[in-house]
Amino acid sequence: MACFDDPKFNVAPLPQMHFTGFAYPISSRGLFVSDSPEAFPLATLGQQVLARATFQSANGIVKVRVFLWHQRDSDVTETTTVKLYAKVSTGSGTITQHVSTSDYRTRDNQYFAWSGKCLAWRQLAHALSSNTTSPPGTTLSTSMKTIGQYPMPYSTTASSDSFFFGAIHEIDVTLSPGSSLLLWTGVTSSAHPTDVDYNGTLAKPSALPPPNDHHYVNVRGGWDSCEIEADCLDLLALPIEFILPSNKNPARAVQYGYQNCPEAAWFPSSSETPYPEKLQNKGLYGVTLLLLGKVFNPNPVTIPVDIATGNDATLYCGAAMPSTYIGFPFQVGILRSQQQQNLVDSLGTLSPYSTSSLYTDVAVGGGSETPGDIRFGTIAYTNPTITHPGGGPA
Repeated sequence: MACFDDPKFNVAPLPQMHFTGFAYPISSRGLFVSDSPEAFPLATLGQQVLARATFQSANGIVKVRVFLWHQRDSDVTETTTVKLYAKVSTGSGTITQHVSTSDYRTRDNQYFAWSGKCLAWRQLAHALSSNTTSPPGTTLSTSMKTIGQYPMPYSTTASSDSFFFGAIHEIDVTLSPGSSLLLWTGVTSSAHPTDVDYNGTLAKPSALPPPNDHHYVNVRGGWDSCEIEADCLDLLALPIEFILPSNKNPARAVQYGYQNCPEAAWFPSSSETPYPEKLQNKGLYGVTLLLLGKVFNPNPVTIPVDIATGNDATLYCGAAMPSTYIGFPFQVGILRSQQQQNLVDSLGTLSPYSTSSLYTDVAVGGGSETPGDIRFGTIAYTNPTITHPGGGPA
C-alpha cells in the first residue's frame, strides 16, 4: 500500500504545552522490537542474534506485534537478509493470524521520515496484508522457522549501506499447554546462509562514544503490551480540558514520549550482561498510544477542530486518528499521517459552547525523535462580527 504526501499548513507557536499523566496497558497483544541499524560485520552473519524475546500466555494463545527497523551497513559485498524467526518452547503451536507490511527505501536525506510515516499510518489504519511466508495454519515446533525475511542487495553502483527497510507484523499463535512463543531476528548473506538460533550470541548494541559507551542507543526486546492508554492531565492530576482558541490564541498540545514519561515506563530496559536483551523503547516504536482528554468550544459559533502531530525542534514522523476504542463525537474523522511538524487536518466540528471527550490514537514512526506532541486547535476559525439589532459592532 503506497503512502501519500500531505498538504502542509503553518501551525502557530505552541507555548501552552500539557503532558500525559497516568498510563496503563489496554491490550494483551505483546510487542517485539528489533531496531538495530548498526553495522552487520562478517562475525554477525548467521552467528549473532539481533534481538529476541519470549512471550507466555496462560490461556494457550499468544498475540504479538513486531516492529522491525534495519538498514544495510555492512562490510559484506553480497546480499544480506534480515530474518524474523519463531519457535515454541515445548510441544507445538499453530499460527492462526499473520498480517504484515514493509517499506523498502534507498537511503537519502528523508528515508527515515518516509518509512516511519508509512509504518505509523498503516499501524493505526490496520492496513496490514496477509503474510504469505507463514500464513494461518503454519505449524511451529521447537525448531526454528523463518516467518519473515527482508533481503537487502549489495550494489556496485551505490554505497554498500544504501538499503533500508522497516516492517510491522501482527501474529497470533495457539500453543500447547505450558508452552511459550520465542521470537528473534538475525542476519544472513548469500555466502553465509546459516540461520542463528534463539540462544545464539546476542549482538552488541550500538552505543554512544566513550566515556558514555555504556549508554546503548536504538531499541530491542519484548514487552507485555503494544497498546497504552495515557490520560492528558494538568499539574493537579485533573483531566485537561482543551479550550479551543480563537484565531488570536495558540493551539493547545499534549506531549508524549518525553523523559521519564509514564507511557515509556511500560517498556523498560533489562540488566543482563554483557548486553541487555531489552533496551528501553523510549520512542514508543510499534506502540499504539490512546490519548484521553476533552475539548471545549467557548465561541458562539460552530468551529472546526484541527489536529497535528509533531515536535518543536527535530524530525518527526507519526500518525494520529480518532480512536477505534471509543466512539469519536465529531462529525468527520480523517486519518492523519505526518512526516514532520506543521501538518494539519480537521477532525470535524464542535458546536457553540459545547464540551466533548477527545479520544485519539497516536503512533510514532521509526527514525523519529521524541518527545512528540499532538496539537489541537482551530486554525481555520476567524472571530465573527456580532451585530446589535440596531446596527454597529457588539
